[in-house]
Amino acid sequence: MMIHLATAVCICTGAVSVHAHHSYGMFFDLCTRVTIEGHVENVQWKNPHVWIDLKTDEGTAYRVEWTSLQNLAAAGVVAGALKAGDRVVVTGSPPRDPALLPDPAVNVVSALTQIRRGSDGWSWGRAPGPTPPECARK
Repeated sequence: MMIHLATAVCICTGAVSVHAHHSYGMFFDLCTRVTIEGHVENVQWKNPHVWIDLKTDEGTAYRVEWTSLQNLAAAGVVAGALKAGDRVVVTGSPPRDPALLPDPAVNVVSALTQIRRGSDGWSWGRAPGPTPPECARK
């Protein structure tokens, strides 16, 4: 009986940890959407996320956090879908407070809802999810 109880506690604790890791609303303003267009400089397919370094025509650099690799694989997106040099348009959420990020000097966009590549019409998208209650107060 104790083994079953200990196993259940471990599973529940792990689930809370995973959920907290993906609490985008703590760090990103889910009430605000930004759209950025630029060229992909680098793509890192590192589990559990994909990181895209993007530079706009004006020279502003962004670090874009794409969703988990598992979710992308389920949607049919594979490594190599984006490459350096691709011109893309991304839509996501800006940080609530850049000072809370590991490097406040880096422009970060996360909780992406869309990526489009105009050269061949490729796109990926997901529903933005439920609107947080604080958005109604803005």
